[in-house]
Amino acid sequence: EKHANNALHAPPMLSANPRRKSNSLSNLNKKTMETLQLELDTFKTGYSEIRKNFEHFVLQNEQLKKNNETTIERLQNETQRLQTTLLKYEQRTEQSAAQINELKQRINNLCAEHKQKLKHTQAECQSKVVDSLQNVENANRKIDALNDEISVLKTFATK
Repeated sequence: EKHANNALHAPPMLSANPRRKSNSLSNLNKKTMETLQLELDTFKTGYSEIRKNFEHFVLQNEQLKKNNETTIERLQNETQRLQTTLLKYEQRTEQSAAQINELKQRINNLCAEHKQKLKHTQAECQSKVVDSLQNVENANRKIDALNDEISVLKTFATK
């Protein structure tokens, strides 16, 4: 091939002999034609390879584009599903928070009611204890009075 390229770019060798000169030009034309044909064939082969590689590249890019579109669609669907799930979760969280607050309020109300009943019960108990103490004191005074009376009666009976 290098030889063929050199023949293309080398100046034709001309002879002083006209017959030889004609043969020399004919040989040169023949070599030039062969070289050109070889270059054309090489170009066609190279072009076919490039074209085949380009078509393969285009097919790969189309497949990648389809894969990307499928992935994008799948991710969009997954994102929408997750957003829906998140919304439901937020709603349930709000409902739970409302229920918790309601239960806290009920507990606070029950505690206040219990404290009030306890205070009332304590007051009643204290009142009853005071009444009982007064009754015991009155009973003890009566007992003392009766004991004094018995002692007096015993002294009269022994006399």
